[in-house]
Amino acid sequence: MPSSSVDLVCTDPPYGDDAAYGRSQRTIIGNEHPLLGLIAIADCYRLLRRNRCCFVFLDAKHLAFVDTFVRRYTDYTIREYLVWDKCHIGMGRGFRKRHEMILALEKGSPTYNSDALPNVLASKRVSTNEHPHKKPIDLIKALISHVTLPGHVVLDPFVGSGTTALAAKELGRRYIAIERDAEHFRTAQTRIGQACQS
Repeated sequence: MPSSSVDLVCTDPPYGDDAAYGRSQRTIIGNEHPLLGLIAIADCYRLLRRNRCCFVFLDAKHLAFVDTFVRRYTDYTIREYLVWDKCHIGMGRGFRKRHEMILALEKGSPTYNSDALPNVLASKRVSTNEHPHKKPIDLIKALISHVTLPGHVVLDPFVGSGTTALAAKELGRRYIAIERDAEHFRTAQTRIGQACQS
């Protein structure tokens, strides 16, 4: 892909915990180590236009590792660690998880479309068999709307079941969606295709 060709990177890479998720114990390709996703995020810096953003979902258990990697090995500036409140507790022991984190990265000095977006975003988690980490479309739309305008290009190099592409389409943004897992790629294709027909 050419340099400076996208206006936003919004993605949910494999967290690198080498785990199986949920009661069905589903696995994700590329989930062996957090570096696999982080290297891709570092490469996306070149693709971003100046004064643009990158949103990356992550698990709090890798927070220190991710923070160190970004600060030492990329040119991004960390703007904020956002909290996604899922409004419902998940699985776990001792303390059951109800949130994930979203790393807000900057290239240059982006313009934000609102001064009213909080750093804790409440959005009900999605329960589905399509993908073990399918994100709510309203959450992704809030992120995209905050830093882009209609016609801008949104890149998701780990598109999974296609939510980022759908959110971008619904908001009048163009999108580039990449997924290496053949099953999830077919799911994303189907969902995007159905949206294009409606």
